[in-house]
Amino acid sequence: MKFGKAISWLMGTLQRSLFPRLEECYQVPLTEKEREVVAILELIKIEKFVVRSSSHQRLGRRLRERESIARSFGAKAVYGHPFTRTLMEALKTTPALRRICGFERVATRYKERTAVERFNNRMKDEFGADDLMVRGPQKVKMHLIFGLPALFADQLIKLVT
Repeated sequence: MKFGKAISWLMGTLQRSLFPRLEECYQVPLTEKEREVVAILELIKIEKFVVRSSSHQRLGRRLRERESIARSFGAKAVYGHPFTRTLMEALKTTPALRRICGFERVATRYKERTAVERFNNRMKDEFGADDLMVRGPQKVKMHLIFGLPALFADQLIKLVT
């Protein structure tokens, strides 16, 4: 089956069977954007790319939350939200979108990253510490050893240039 025919078949299947069933479950009609989110998530199948086994999990979100988070970032792209915070507000106020993304209740939405998580990711990205996994007091020590001089050098370079 050629790509164009496959897309046409998928869209026809979505319109004939999936959209009416979703509207029946949610008891409200889906908006055009929500239909677009469902179609794109069904097309790209982002769940295939999410780690499912605990042997591959490092620190971070629980395994059962990761698929919902991945779906919600797909919705963020479709809706054109520039910030994660605006996506979180949309998930809070739109029950159909929340269910499409996989969050059943408002309380199960993901939380924003903390300052420590942002700092950890920056350290890993900029200084190649991907395999570095430290917890507790050792983590604080690692931040003091590697983080403060790096941040100081970064600020010094910005000041000079």
